Amino acid sequence: MTNDTNIELSRRKILAGLGTIGLASAGAGAGTMALFEDSEDAQAQVQSGTLDLRVNGANGTVTILDESGIAPGDSGSNSFYVRNAGNVGGILSATVGDVVDHENGRNDAEKEVDSTNGQGELSQHLKMSLSVEGDTIGPATLANTQGRTFGPWMLGGGVRTKITVNWHLPESAGNEVQSDRVTADLGLTLTQGNIVEATSGSGFPNLASGDFNAAFRYGDDGGSAEQEILIQNSAPSAGDVHYDWDEDEHTFTMEYDQSNDELTISIDGTEVTSQSGLPTADDGVGITVASRNADDGGVTVSDLTIDGDMVVPGTVSASGGEGKNHIEATPGISGGLTLEGTFQFTFGASPEAESPAIYFDFN
Repeated sequence: MTNDTNIELSRRKILAGLGTIGLASAGAGAGTMALFEDSEDAQAQVQSGTLDLRVNGANGTVTILDESGIAPGDSGSNSFYVRNAGNVGGILSATVGDVVDHENGRNDAEKEVDSTNGQGELSQHLKMSLSVEGDTIGPATLANTQGRTFGPWMLGGGVRTKITVNWHLPESAGNEVQSDRVTADLGLTLTQGNIVEATSGSGFPNLASGDFNAAFRYGDDGGSAEQEILIQNSAPSAGDVHYDWDEDEHTFTMEYDQSNDELTISIDGTEVTSQSGLPTADDGVGITVASRNADDGGVTVSDLTIDGDMVVPGTVSASGGEGKNHIEATPGISGGLTLEGTFQFTFGASPEAESPAIYFDFN
């Protein structure tokens, strides 16, 4: 479900979205900032429940911020509430879009430093940040947030959360922003689902001593030049197969059946290998990516889900010989686990055994 929020920024209007924020000043240079709310009904039927996203209690457009007379050195903030009025849990995200600068006229002081008549510069100077229940993102210039999506945040049925928009026009902003105006949209999206919280770090995760593991890697067991998928507790394993990797993005699925202690691996929807009789895993999974040397290339794993729930953080990468990085999630395994995501290799001039590689440790 999506709600659009209008953001207007300038010396007269500095930020808009979910409301109107105005910034304008006499001579010193200012703008107007506007921030608008949820502009469309965010209600959808989900099985026997509903998702219903509301901003400040309403489904219509709501103005949450409207200020004027801002100048370099000024800052401010405003808070509003987003509520899931339905009874099904959802994942909330916020996307900034349609950032448009307006010159809004030029006085003599601005003409001396700004020859871009018809195009404002406020978005290039205005610093913005977003705080959601203590989680702060930014600051960054409004121009640099164009097209970016922030979050996700879990929003249960009947639960509301406070969002605070912070803005600051640095003293370094000169006369080129006088009377400028900028507009933007802030879209709020609520999608049915849950979040699996994960931890990240360098090296192998705590699950590296897991009961069994799997790997996508560039060679080892079949020779250093072999490209392999492995399922093993100790090599070699019945689940080992040769696989020709490329540099395209691919999807993967790992289905662990606890009743048979069986792991099945599919790439782009096609099963490639399976092995049963593995040691029992009860806790979760760790994903490690490795690039040992600068000439090996790199690898990225992203869009991770466990049993359909989003893993956060859900992306991990390594390249240029930076070593190993990991994500670890321990949601508990009861009956089984389905891990899904995307991955992409890049190969350097001389990749070596086990690099680049992805390791999956189950425990």
